[in-house]
Amino acid sequence: MEYSVLAMSYAAGGAVTGGHLYRNGPKGGRGLVVNAAMTVLWPLYWVLAFGVLGTADLLISSISHILVRAIDSVSRVLSALMAAVKQNEELISSAYVYGAVLTSGIYIFHGWDTVSGITGWIGILVRSMLWGAVWPAYWVGAVTA
Repeated sequence: MEYSVLAMSYAAGGAVTGGHLYRNGPKGGRGLVVNAAMTVLWPLYWVLAFGVLGTADLLISSISHILVRAIDSVSRVLSALMAAVKQNEELISSAYVYGAVLTSGIYIFHGWDTVSGITGWIGILVRSMLWGAVWPAYWVGAVTA
């Protein structure tokens, strides 16, 4: 297991180095050979080309750039989702209320015959209201159970 993680890490470093050299490395016949050799020996390439601190700086700036882009993408999706919700707020709230009422009714229908006495019936009514309030969770549980 440990060796496979190490091999995957080394392969990922080689892929990153190969992409970097494809974009920025020497071109032509000799350039392809040099790029292939440096891709295989990628830890050596980064230290020789940029130094230890330069490599660390490149790594940190690349990771921060990727994180900023990912956060920006998530932010855009959430903004679009919130705009859609705001635009259809009345429809969504109506659908939620209908789902709550329907779920409560179904819960009462299926549980009414399983209890007896006033305390059992009150329990069914209270549980139906609770499940009605969180009906999406109820249906996820019902479908996946």
